[in-house]
Amino acid sequence: TGKVFISGFGGIGKSEIVKKYINIYGKDYDSVSFVRYTGSLLDDFNAIKFKCDVDTQDRMEVLKGLCNERTLIILDNFDVTTDGDPGLYALLEFKCSLIVTTRTDFSKNFPNRCFIKLYGLSDAELFQIYENESSNELSEEDKAVLTPLLALGKECTFFFAYLSKLVKAGGYAIKDNM
Repeated sequence: TGKVFISGFGGIGKSEIVKKYINIYGKDYDSVSFVRYTGSLLDDFNAIKFKCDVDTQDRMEVLKGLCNERTLIILDNFDVTTDGDPGLYALLEFKCSLIVTTRTDFSKNFPNRCFIKLYGLSDAELFQIYENESSNELSEEDKAVLTPLLALGKECTFFFAYLSKLVKAGGYAIKDNM
């Protein structure tokens, strides 16, 4: 359908996956727009600047007319209740590809759309993230100290990556502070 919802816990990597997708496939589109949701789709789209005067109420129609099959819109952090923003229904009518990152499960609202649910990573994957970000190989002793934090990392990979960056910067030590 060209419309994909990526859902999961906050910090699990939804936006990062979309950024990777853009890096790999962005060249396949004539236009890529990354819209970070701020609480109102209408306000977010009204903030777009046009070279010509466009009446505020016509902006969604103008944008809809500009979209085609080679247009990609990313709606990031669309964390609302399933009936929270009616602008989503209008956006789904655009003739473009759409990726929505969200913490909300919209699968019952839009059963004919594609849904990707991200779940927590395995311990080995979290340790790999830590090693990659900190540029340090973890000893078995380090892994034992970090193990109580794995539950947090499974639901928020950003937390685990940030912790490893703190260690790399020298502002945090695993053994001293756990």
